[in-house]
Amino acid sequence: MYINTKHLQILDIIKRNSSFTIKDISQLLHMSTQHVKAYIEDIYSELFNSSSKNLKSEEIIECIFFSKNAKNKLRAVQNFTKNQNIFYMLCLLGKYKHFKLAEISKELGITTRNLNNYSLDIKNILNFFKLNIETSNRGIDLVGSSENINQFRFYLYYKFLVEKNYLPKKLREEFIYFDKIQNFKKVRKDIRKLIKILNSKNIIYSEFVLLSLYMAYRTSNSNEQIKNLCLENPLKYKPEKLAFDIFNKCINFLKNSIFKDISNEALHGIFMNSDCSNTPKKFLSVKTDEYIKHIFPLFRNYLGESLNPDFAKILTSFIFYCKIKDVMFIDDSSFINLNLSHLANSNFLKLTKDIQKILPTFSFLETLTLWYAYSEKEEVKENNTLVFKYLNHSIIDTLIEEIYKKYNIKINDFVNIKNLNNYLKMNEVDNLILIENIKISNKNIPFKNLFIPIVNYKK
Repeated sequence: MYINTKHLQILDIIKRNSSFTIKDISQLLHMSTQHVKAYIEDIYSELFNSSSKNLKSEEIIECIFFSKNAKNKLRAVQNFTKNQNIFYMLCLLGKYKHFKLAEISKELGITTRNLNNYSLDIKNILNFFKLNIETSNRGIDLVGSSENINQFRFYLYYKFLVEKNYLPKKLREEFIYFDKIQNFKKVRKDIRKLIKILNSKNIIYSEFVLLSLYMAYRTSNSNEQIKNLCLENPLKYKPEKLAFDIFNKCINFLKNSIFKDISNEALHGIFMNSDCSNTPKKFLSVKTDEYIKHIFPLFRNYLGESLNPDFAKILTSFIFYCKIKDVMFIDDSSFINLNLSHLANSNFLKLTKDIQKILPTFSFLETLTLWYAYSEKEEVKENNTLVFKYLNHSIIDTLIEEIYKKYNIKINDFVNIKNLNNYLKMNEVDNLILIENIKISNKNIPFKNLFIPIVNYKK
């Protein structure tokens, strides 16, 4: 029995949505009902080691829903698809910069003749990154500049992170050992802090983007590392619409976080997360304006006039993501984790199908995020800065969180009273927040004196 990623996806849909019919699954996965029926029959045969020819579709789905340890059973016999064979070869190129067809043939159980049939697909992807392959005594070599190779590796990591839940074990293991991370908890913590600084809520998979940048752009060359970036140089990386105070805060954070050892080349990718419209031009096809022209009215038809003045920019970033999915043949099935029980015949489903007629790689996850963003009102923001004198730096982040919980005041930054005058010259501030007995000489800026919030701990 040939079990692949699609079988695992359908299994998860059935396990999470017991009321789903074959028609519901076919609508969700953009497949014919005949194809879905063939897949659920395969799943049944593998799980119960018997034929399902005497069972109705509803009975097969019910048996699959109540089956035990089903995912592990399917994973144990999961095969590579054609795209995953290509991905595996690209992974080896990104990792070692070369591979031997004979060795891959043995590992994947595919003849070298069949592997050669993938060469055109591989060359098309590499051409996009201005890379090439050449034959040498080592086998197949990856040829191109280090800058383009790093960018290629970034998108390999990104593709892996999006697809990892349904990839075959061998492919997942290859990436896990690609470049080991020593302190993954610290990496995730710093990534979340950076996302908060950049306020990248409308950038899809911000955490994946930043983790991929960290993995692809780590360097041992101290001259190229962010921690050694000269004070004059960072400005060339600043996006036009990013405020100076946020930019400076971000640079200072990067120099003192896990990102300090990555190459300066990664800064453009990091700041791409701060602005939905700040996407690489080569990923935005000439049809971008045309896509916006046709997709924007679809949202208006279903939801009325948008309350979000930035919706067009947000939509541009999602068109960019769909372009990436197309180039890197990314199979994004993250929407399967959503509660889909009310999806059938909904406006949400109809809107997605209408968009897919214009942009086929558009998925339910993009529709969901844009659905919320379309109705989002422009937020009235106040720049609140905490001013302190004796507080220990180690508790300030926690203190800011507790102030928000107790007083519903969001603090954007903090500064020592000694540096306040210089800080006010460089940054726009609406309110100063005080929790110590501090005298403020500047009478032009409002300030609020608060009691220090005490955290309640249960015994």
